[in-house]
Amino acid sequence: MAPVDIEIFGRQYRLRGDDPETIRQYADYLNAELDKLSERMEFTDSVRVLSLGAMVVTEQLFAERAKHAELVKEIDRLRNLMESFPE
Repeated sequence: MAPVDIEIFGRQYRLRGDDPETIRQYADYLNAELDKLSERMEFTDSVRVLSLGAMVVTEQLFAERAKHAELVKEIDRLRNLMESFPE
């Protein structure tokens, strides 16, 4: 695992991972979300911004999981439909 230096909301972190570029992409995404959030907020307390940012990203994750579950159901439905046709 290679060390990767990243910055999240102005703080430096050294992480380890198999894919440094992917880790940097995650950090960039998180920073973009935190920047959008902090621009809309009237406060600049980093703990509050980070906490709310974590909630925003968690909400996005759960929305994507729900979409994935629906797609899996649809794939299963279509697979069952295809299996009902004679060859």
